[in-house]
Amino acid sequence: MTPVVDLEHSDAARALLGALGTQGYAAVLGHGVAPDVIAEMRTTALEFFALPREEKALLEFDGVGHWRGWQPVIEGAARYGGDERPTELLERLEENLCTSQGGADAPGNRWPARPARLRSAWCAYHDAAFALTTRLMTELAAALDADDHDLDAWCDDQWSNLVVNHFPPLDDVPVPGRVRVAPHTDHGGLTVLCADDAPGGLEIGDDRGGWAAVGQPPGALLVQAGDLLERWAGGRIRATPHRVVNPPPGAGEAGRRLSIVYFHQPRLDCVVVPVAGDREAYSAIAAGDHVTDRQDAYRRGEPSLG
Repeated sequence: MTPVVDLEHSDAARALLGALGTQGYAAVLGHGVAPDVIAEMRTTALEFFALPREEKALLEFDGVGHWRGWQPVIEGAARYGGDERPTELLERLEENLCTSQGGADAPGNRWPARPARLRSAWCAYHDAAFALTTRLMTELAAALDADDHDLDAWCDDQWSNLVVNHFPPLDDVPVPGRVRVAPHTDHGGLTVLCADDAPGGLEIGDDRGGWAAVGQPPGALLVQAGDLLERWAGGRIRATPHRVVNPPPGAGEAGRRLSIVYFHQPRLDCVVVPVAGDREAYSAIAAGDHVTDRQDAYRRGEPSLG
């Protein structure tokens, strides 16, 4: 069962720490991301993904540096973990709007000419998710009795990507090994997910090697923990493996799925060390090195776990 945390409750920080510590995720209510902001993100994203391929290709990621722009992962290519290996069944648009990187005008961001209002929709959603992750990190630090000397790296100076994943309808049964998203852990801090309820959804791995579907109460956002957050918390928070499964055969248009994902990460030059928990079990690591290593492993088609 998906744990639910209401940020309006007085014990929200303790409840969130408990959920992230035992299961690695929680459905969060009282998050402050307005319904109209979410709706505009969804509407403009669907309009973008419906554009002709040649128009989206003007924004295509060139395979150099950190991921940005349009990424047709479903088509395969070494830079997306494809080549001769099975390729995940999605396309995505990804940008970094953090003030530490220059905001919406940051070098590397690729904005489409249409829909014209997409950029403003992303800015509004990013600002709300930025504020949410800053709040959650502050509350988690307090719940862990952690020193706050490094919180700026995770809050005001965070380096976070905003992504929309589009999982198109599947006309044919995928070949074995082709999935919507392969099993992985997220490599950063907090992942904030807003997904629809289309079939072929998110599943979380359990300690017995099985998988369980994740449900979300109406209006909730799903918050998951990543590798760097587990390290920062000295193991008191878990980065849990998860995947996105294919819709059932014959789902047709009903199998189309859209996920808005805010990948919260600390400032890339931040050296992540445990501030609580088992401080001896986790070595120090530079956030930027970890992010680069995980992206390189993905391109090589290697498992993205830990």
